[in-house]
Amino acid sequence: AKYNQLLRIEEELGDTAVYLGRDTFYNIGAPKRPAKKVVRRKK
Repeated sequence: AKYNQLLRIEEELGDTAVYLGRDTFYNIGAPKRPAKKVVRRKK
């Protein structure tokens, strides 16, 4: 069902849709600083 919906969307968009590959995520950058390691204390 989901695949059929994708086919309908593709048909509606026609040549106006452009796949940019990795450039699609141009605005997602790496974090400014690395995440802190979580240390759990044993009870």
